[in-house]
Amino acid sequence: MTNSYCNRMKLEIASKTFWRDIFAEFLATFLLLACICAISLNFEKDTKSTPLECGLIVGLAVAFLVESFGHLGGAHLNPAVTFSFVLFKNITILKGICYTFSQCMGAVAGSFFIRFMTPIEKIGNLGATVPAVDVPTWKALIVEMWVTGQLVFVILASTDDHRRKVRMPALPVGFSVTVGILTGWNYSGGSLNPARTLGPAVVRGIWESHWIYWLGPIGGSGLATVFYRFLLRKAVNTPEVDESGMRSNIPEIEPLKRDLNKSELDD
Repeated sequence: MTNSYCNRMKLEIASKTFWRDIFAEFLATFLLLACICAISLNFEKDTKSTPLECGLIVGLAVAFLVESFGHLGGAHLNPAVTFSFVLFKNITILKGICYTFSQCMGAVAGSFFIRFMTPIEKIGNLGATVPAVDVPTWKALIVEMWVTGQLVFVILASTDDHRRKVRMPALPVGFSVTVGILTGWNYSGGSLNPARTLGPAVVRGIWESHWIYWLGPIGGSGLATVFYRFLLRKAVNTPEVDESGMRSNIPEIEPLKRDLNKSELDD
């Protein structure tokens, strides 16, 4: 890493905005997993959520969380999305690691919350994702790469500063989550999110083929990012890049600088 890159990470650590964003990721992922786990409960057999209902509810939840938390730190909610933003040089490696840890802790906390609030006989598997019985692991892995790749592609395209601004990017992102869940449901359960699978796995101890829900989404995210950035992105109005190689005209950077300057004045 260059000195300027390290200095940028020091700038982040010294900023209140950095820690606020990390907490926002924890809270948003907590709310998402609480929603996912709640809709999978077995209170009545004849009212158990269908794949369509689950896909629509989770997609809407992601949309309103992105709309509500997006201005705080981006509302990634997903380590695979964070990985894409690190590759795209929108955030530093340090912030990516902190986001991922925060998302995982939020997912586990949200799952534990629903477990605590629910009678033991109604819990079921809390929406844990495992490959379908007749689907080989490698096929479930490819499906997770596929559905997560399309989600990351939509996120990158909806937030691209090279195109006309999308009025509400949270909506296409939410619909993309719904499409991914419905597409992958019969193969892998349609996770699209390592933290989403981790939460119920920790609470219910369901670790079957757990590794594919990390490798698949992160691999799909990486492929989508590379394809979009180097093959499909419109090459005009290139964003400013500072001496560290990071994009310097990202809106979240200015609050970091203001926070650091304020702390220096206070001292």
